Amino acid sequence: MDVAASPAATSMSRPILAYYLVFSLLALACLQGIGARWPVVGIPAACAVLALGGVLIHRRLRTADAIDVHLRRIAAGPPDDLQMGIVAGAGPTANGWNRLAAVAAQAENNQGLHDRLGEALARYRCRSNDLILDSFPDGVAVTDLQGQITYANPTLASLLLDAEDEDPSQDGATMYECLSQQAAHSDLAPLMEPESQDRSVVIEITRFDLDVDRVLRVARHPLRPAAGEPAAGSHVWSVRDVTQQKLAEKMHTEFVNSATHELRTPMANIKAYAETLAQADELEVEEQKEFCNTINSEVSRLSRLIDDMLSIESMEVGSLALSRQETDVERLLREKVEMARPLMDKKSLSFQVRLPEKLPKMLLDKDKVALAIDNLLGNAAKYTPHGGEVALRVDIDEDTLQIHVQDSGVGISEEELPKVFEKFFRSSDERIREETGTGLGLAMVWEIVHLHGGDIKVQSTLNEGSTFSISLPMG
Repeated sequence: MDVAASPAATSMSRPILAYYLVFSLLALACLQGIGARWPVVGIPAACAVLALGGVLIHRRLRTADAIDVHLRRIAAGPPDDLQMGIVAGAGPTANGWNRLAAVAAQAENNQGLHDRLGEALARYRCRSNDLILDSFPDGVAVTDLQGQITYANPTLASLLLDAEDEDPSQDGATMYECLSQQAAHSDLAPLMEPESQDRSVVIEITRFDLDVDRVLRVARHPLRPAAGEPAAGSHVWSVRDVTQQKLAEKMHTEFVNSATHELRTPMANIKAYAETLAQADELEVEEQKEFCNTINSEVSRLSRLIDDMLSIESMEVGSLALSRQETDVERLLREKVEMARPLMDKKSLSFQVRLPEKLPKMLLDKDKVALAIDNLLGNAAKYTPHGGEVALRVDIDEDTLQIHVQDSGVGISEEELPKVFEKFFRSSDERIREETGTGLGLAMVWEIVHLHGGDIKVQSTLNEGSTFSISLPMG
């Protein structure tokens, strides 16, 4: 072993040479001094001195040799393997080396702890991102350029596969295959164009395989790499159920059409009767009164429509408020009954009213409650055929005032019953669509009742009639 080639051997060379010279001189002195007079004693003494020197030199060389072995192993090993082993022996050299080895081991332990903490943090971030995406209300997927799914959250599986526990990334499926099960090939054409691979594409598809048609908005975006990194070569997909948004847009469009018709009809009548009054030279007094009453009725009709539109605007921005005052409920109800009788008589409807002997006074917004009762009685008269029946019944149940409006009209189908209190909703029943309306009345009633802390429910059977029940707290 070429000890002198190592730094440890080089650092040890001077002390070893000194030891060698000292013991050589002592042995020579023993031979010259003691050996000249007493050869029997001098020669063994010289040998003993040389042996002692050899032992001491061996101990020094053993420490240097052990250090040299460790250094050669470090030099020949991988760059990240810097483990310095402990050497046996005492003295400054061994102690210094062992101290350096302890410091290096502590530094390696610290680096290992840092690496383990970094790995744990990376795993936590990965799990956290997965939890966020798995809880996202929209379907999210990552695919390669061919559409092969590498990740999909449960929402995507529920939207496209109707099962949250399925994972299309495990089956080797592509987004195009999943979408083709729900839409025609022509609807997916924008996604198939080669020139669209590097830009965002958004389409809408309709699922017809469910009880209710659902509209899905599908967006595909190229995954943008970070600065200085190569192109990712993959896409990020999002799938959102926009059925409710589409229904709201449809109902809003129908409302605009209906409101336009509602505005045009009374205005045309007002104009016609006003022109007749202006151009007619001779009209009997009764005819003039009839024309004026018609004009007044159409103006009231316009006023109600405008009030409904303003009220619905207040509902949408959350500014519809109450102005409570002490209200004589019995008087309010009887006023509404008398105002509704002409509507009932016009269609020869049997109108029954049953009120308790004594009704309490309550803190209500009188005008808004009156509007709610007007809407319920007006709808009952409007959608009940000639010769039918309408009933208004009021009950007091503990601390609650209950108002029931029952009719024998066309009724509401079971499918449409949950939607009757939605803004702009109008039934698909042709008998109902023949009557003018904006789809705002029942939505306004629902809002007024709930602002008073009450509740409204409806029971209806198609072709048999409906019952609307309002519950208002009396406290």
